[in-house]
Amino acid sequence: MKSDQEPALVALLAAAKDLCTCEVLLEHSPKGEPQANGEAERAVQSIMGLARTLKEHITTATGQPIPAESPILAWLVNYAGSLLTLFNRGPDGKTPYERLRGRPWRVALPSFGEHVEFKRRTRHKLDTRWSSGVYLGVKEATTEKIVADAHGVYVVYSVRRKPADEQFSQEALLGVRGLPWAPNPAEGVHQELPVPLAIEAVNPEVPPAPTATFKRPIGVKAFYILKRDLEKYGYTPGCPACELIRGGGARKGGVVHSELCRARVEEGP
Repeated sequence: MKSDQEPALVALLAAAKDLCTCEVLLEHSPKGEPQANGEAERAVQSIMGLARTLKEHITTATGQPIPAESPILAWLVNYAGSLLTLFNRGPDGKTPYERLRGRPWRVALPSFGEHVEFKRRTRHKLDTRWSSGVYLGVKEATTEKIVADAHGVYVVYSVRRKPADEQFSQEALLGVRGLPWAPNPAEGVHQELPVPLAIEAVNPEVPPAPTATFKRPIGVKAFYILKRDLEKYGYTPGCPACELIRGGGARKGGVVHSELCRARVEEGP
């Protein structure tokens, strides 16, 4: 594992090495020589450039700059890394996500900082389930979305985009309070669970009945009577299918052998 000589990174790599059961070699680039760690430096440049693009997009959409102390900036840098993982194609034509998962990312996402509606868990069935918040990112492992409002940060599955003239709100952006390392300041670092897609009982005091497994009834399909069977055992008088076949007509849907005819052929001579 390679890094520069920043104390925090050196300590992180040392801790990671202690947790590994295999042999790990640590390598550090010389001080003041970023070219010696070129791949990492190039990744930093890509994230910084994309972060500036996201910040400029929000500024243009709202017509107001983002304050330097806004929590939005912390989420913005984090989301820049997510976008590179999901959509940046390498020389092999694949994204980092596709190399890890074996398939491309197919979930549509809002723009960063967009004012969206999200579905959250409620305690009562009459409570409003859709709230407004700011889209801040996505969990790549589950495709859940990260949204925030003035109360904190939520991890949800369902989001709805608003009309084009309502997709960015300076007031909503400035109202975000949570940070990636402290999503809900009033509740520590706990994040709300995604909305469970469970069926609500009509009476919550009545325990739900156990789910019964559906078993398809096993039936024996009747055998198909061929023309050679009729030539062998003879035609049955009054059977509509026998009369049609004897007259040289083609079998059509709905014309079947009578029960008497089928029983006679099954019994044989």
